[in-house]
Amino acid sequence: MIKAVYYTAKDIAESGIPDEFRTGKGLVYSSPATLAYNSPGAEGFGVKRAALAVPETIELVISPRCCGRNSAGVPGGKDVDGRLFFMEINEIDLVTGRYLKRIPEEAEKAVKASAVEPKAIVLVSTCVDALLGTDMDHIALKCEEKTGVRTVHAPMYALTREGLNPPMVQVRRSIYSLLEERKKDPHAANVLGYFGGLDSDSMEEMREVLRPLGITKLRTAADCRTYEEFQEMAEASLNIVLDPEARAAADDISRRLGTGYIELQRFYGEDRIKSQYKALYKAFGLESDFVKKIPAISRDYTVSVGECANARPAELALSLIEYGARVKEVFCTLSDTDIWYIQEIAKRSPSTRFYFNQHPSMVGHEPDPTVNLCIGKDAAWYYRDTEAKKLDFNADSQPFGYSAVKKLIEEIDGDAVQQAPLEVKHDMRYASDQSGAVSVIFPMDSLTVIIDAGGCTGNVCGFDEPRWQNEKAMIFSAGLRDMDAILGRDEELIRKIVDAAKLLSPSFITLIGTPVPSTIGTDYNGLKRQLEKQTGLPVVAVPANGMESYENGIEKAKEALEETFGKRLL
Repeated sequence: MIKAVYYTAKDIAESGIPDEFRTGKGLVYSSPATLAYNSPGAEGFGVKRAALAVPETIELVISPRCCGRNSAGVPGGKDVDGRLFFMEINEIDLVTGRYLKRIPEEAEKAVKASAVEPKAIVLVSTCVDALLGTDMDHIALKCEEKTGVRTVHAPMYALTREGLNPPMVQVRRSIYSLLEERKKDPHAANVLGYFGGLDSDSMEEMREVLRPLGITKLRTAADCRTYEEFQEMAEASLNIVLDPEARAAADDISRRLGTGYIELQRFYGEDRIKSQYKALYKAFGLESDFVKKIPAISRDYTVSVGECANARPAELALSLIEYGARVKEVFCTLSDTDIWYIQEIAKRSPSTRFYFNQHPSMVGHEPDPTVNLCIGKDAAWYYRDTEAKKLDFNADSQPFGYSAVKKLIEEIDGDAVQQAPLEVKHDMRYASDQSGAVSVIFPMDSLTVIIDAGGCTGNVCGFDEPRWQNEKAMIFSAGLRDMDAILGRDEELIRKIVDAAKLLSPSFITLIGTPVPSTIGTDYNGLKRQLEKQTGLPVVAVPANGMESYENGIEKAKEALEETFGKRLL
């Protein structure tokens, strides 16, 4: 029986982060956390929704069918309906490059069809344009000439997820590049980082904290109701960065508009919150404390902490232990900046288990019967068939400071059990062949590898395969990154698959194509031969390209199965 691999806090404190727990080392298991991590368009404030954060703007997604597939399901935002447009591209478009001439024309159509009179257009492109080296900034200029509307580019390149300029960093840079120079107001500041802004209590706390510094006007993009209100953010004399992914945007604003910035972190530990506010005041020449009372956790909890929550998992786990809870396990993607928290956890709870959400063995995770509280959508997903209390704690409007702790404890001690269901919209209009192929293979004992950067897998599991919510399945993303695709590192992909096959012992292996291998001309037969030789298992190769219909994918999968096994599996 497969058992999920974990390391205790004591193990990690003594030996550091295990190499197998670092991103890029293996196939990526499809949990809610990894779908969100790898797929900048799949859910929440991914690139598509974030690109609509500025009011009175529109968005044009330029992509193959599969990449635009979830456009119909982009939630919330500022009146998304009538502002989001999709330009589908096919294999011939990619081979000939003819679609590039269409983009300004499609932008003009979008402007005319928009529910608002757009003040700006955001072009969103996908991994295929990253691989083709398309100069989308030049295309944006052509769109401006055609429409007379300011146009910027926000690349949704899951291939660059661990690069210097990953998608959620770039989209922030893109939307804040729309700010135009204004006269500075020494009493105005902006909060950057959270697309949904701060919740009302946290915003009020931030105002209280900043008032002694002479700041009386505080804005976030989420509070702006018009494009003009968004432009007023350029009047700020200070930007406050609450998410590291907004740091590059703050750097850009500093160079372009001369607005300085500071960074604050979200903590749940009382001492850490107090120390950070004290350090903030000291930086401005003030000797002062800002303290608020924090309620105690009134009940007895054994907790599973996930990473799909408004918190940093390791810091949240430490804080809960400090407040008297028992933290049995933590699901997270660890980095070196987590080590201090883990060392502190090891002093208080050395047996706390750390799981890597992306690790292939997570298909074998079994709920701990002592856990009675799950925090985070991923933790709730692992415990979906148990009676444990489940809290998403993942609202768009983010908590911060003492207010965050108060909100968390109120939810923990609340009487209502929140089942935190995953919201899936099965609108199949844009479902592509790769999803159809997975639907055929899903019930079989196959190690199924979607050869993508993560976004395609996010669409398959998060939107097109309803069985994924409630059934364990060996569906993995290859986790390709830009240099894997550019250099054609097939040997690295083979290594990942071989390692996973040894761990999971499937009956056979299935490879399912996407636009990335289609663009770079992946040799499926070569991969098939190498894998069969190294694993001793049959390999089914489905040459889906993410640009054809769901029904075509079903047929491709059946043909590939028959080619490998004859008709006995069909």
